[in-house]
Amino acid sequence: MMFVIPLKTKSGNVGHGREHWAARARRVKDERRATAWAWRQATVREWKNGRLLAPGHPYIITLVRVAPRPLDGDNLLASLKSVRDQIAGELDIDDGTDEATWWYGQERGGPREYAVMVSIEPVEVVPKEKP
Repeated sequence: MMFVIPLKTKSGNVGHGREHWAARARRVKDERRATAWAWRQATVREWKNGRLLAPGHPYIITLVRVAPRPLDGDNLLASLKSVRDQIAGELDIDDGTDEATWWYGQERGGPREYAVMVSIEPVEVVPKEKP
């Protein structure tokens, strides 16, 4: 399943100082709300096409940030944290377990072009043969 979240992500290290806790809480809530909205749109489309994700399978989840300027590696991960948390919640998995492998990337967008592209692929588990 693939979908795009129209979202401008921030790393949390805004400006020359840290982000105020109330502003951060508001930003995280907005990012999670946008992710939940895009998730629901994508699952309705997948359901109509008969291609819903199979529960109980591990997943490979790829998050690609689209923005005019790239972030360094640790800020990229921080900027996508609330998106990751919301997707894990929608899949009813713990984002820190082996149920999901998370891949991250960036693409350069045009001026004022911001988004997060999400790809979720179930991994087929092949049972090991007994010796």
